[in-house]
Amino acid sequence: MKKQINKELIFVLVLGLIAVLTLGIGYRTIIREAAPEPPAAPPEIPSVTPPTATAEKGVKKFASEDEFKKYLQEAQAQAEYFGGFGLGIGGEVMREMMPSMEAPQIMEKAAPAAAPERVSETTVQVSGIDEPDIVKTDGQEIYFASRLTRIVEPMPLMEEAPGISLPKIMLPIREQGNVNAVKAFPPGELKKDSQIDKFGDLLLSKNTLVIFSESRFYPYFYPYKDQGRSIAGYDVSDAKSPKKKWEIKLDKNTQIAGSRLYKNKIYLVTKNPIAESRPCPIQPLIMEDTPTIIDCKEIYHPTIPIPSDTTFTASIIDPASGKIEKNVSFVGSSASSVLYVSENALYLTYSYNESALKFIADFFKTKTQDIVPASFIQKLEKLSGYEIL
Repeated sequence: MKKQINKELIFVLVLGLIAVLTLGIGYRTIIREAAPEPPAAPPEIPSVTPPTATAEKGVKKFASEDEFKKYLQEAQAQAEYFGGFGLGIGGEVMREMMPSMEAPQIMEKAAPAAAPERVSETTVQVSGIDEPDIVKTDGQEIYFASRLTRIVEPMPLMEEAPGISLPKIMLPIREQGNVNAVKAFPPGELKKDSQIDKFGDLLLSKNTLVIFSESRFYPYFYPYKDQGRSIAGYDVSDAKSPKKKWEIKLDKNTQIAGSRLYKNKIYLVTKNPIAESRPCPIQPLIMEDTPTIIDCKEIYHPTIPIPSDTTFTASIIDPASGKIEKNVSFVGSSASSVLYVSENALYLTYSYNESALKFIADFFKTKTQDIVPASFIQKLEKLSGYEIL
């Protein structure tokens, strides 16, 4: 009887063990099927070294056309790397640019302040430095550029054949105007003295009236046509009979960025788009059919790569003779470069791409030392040293 009970107990235990093992194996199988596959290891991303600006600051000239092209490539690579996450830094950087130029220092040193002029100047940002405008006066005569007149140039008419409709062509538009000399003093003798068949902003230096004429013809829609893109000086010592003394023509790719009159000298800034295939030489101005050629080795650039699509040229012109006395050229951006002239120098700003993280770290270090812990600033500086944006 005892042996039979033992056999039955053993049989039950064996069945129980088999059931437990079966449930365990089934549970593990279900879990394996339900569990997601472990994620694959992420692909190895090659490290990228961000473009870094050299510690050296200032400007220097290009050594050759090849160096100019290489500079443009580096600037483009830097812009593509930052891809909008970099910050454009400018402003005070320009203060270091101009004093570092030895030959390019084209402005004369400021003289003691003179007595105020009785004849008012126009559009003046800095006292004593005149800017072009459509109205100038010497206290006796008023010179003003009249409103532009848009003239539709006649086009040859073609007779349409029966049943055939020719395409309509938009006619080119030409803008014309003139400069009038009006005797203003004494008021009782007010009258028009003469007219100059040229239009543009004006500068008046002693007895020379300078007219800045830029074509307003639209080359993107119509074939290019020269309509008097030039800077011309007229002798107006006899306002009733003005005479042209000189004329400087602008190259077809040249635009006037700005100009000023200071101490009877014209400070002119022009800009030429940079052609990547042939960035230099350039010839912004043409005097008596002789172009002013700016060679590659005469063009300055910041030592750090900056966005560059334009070559700016600053020139000193004698308004009495039209002689170009001195010039200096440098690269910049047509979108972000700003012109400013003071009694001491001519300034043209430029910008360059900088890491946003480095900029933030520098901000906390210089502006928030009394607000945030020093350990936080140290961590930011350490982080900004890594090869990340």
